[in-house]
Amino acid sequence: MNWDRVEGKWKQTKGKFREKWGKLTDDDLDVVGGKREQVVGRLQERYGIAKDEAERQADTFVKGLSEQDREDEDKEVRREKAAGHRFARAACVGNNFSHRPRGFLVSPEALFLRNCC
Repeated sequence: MNWDRVEGKWKQTKGKFREKWGKLTDDDLDVVGGKREQVVGRLQERYGIAKDEAERQADTFVKGLSEQDREDEDKEVRREKAAGHRFARAACVGNNFSHRPRGFLVSPEALFLRNCC
């Protein structure tokens, strides 16, 4: 994730900043609004660290958010694919399910079609 995305998704990411830097108050986080320079300034104030160190910590944290976002997106894609595979063969030609791979889940609707047609 980059700082533009952090600023755009500030309501979602604000909690993660709060978890990481507990000394930042809700007012601090509301005022900051995801802007890099303001985040760095508040980190300097609350933690008494140099600007370079605050920038490094903030940038490292935001890069970590992007890795976590990619993992979350990958999990969501896998979940969607798994849900789609369960029902993928429901409309088989002639409702012939004999070619189904081993362990393949079939929806109740597909079983109904198979038994009634």
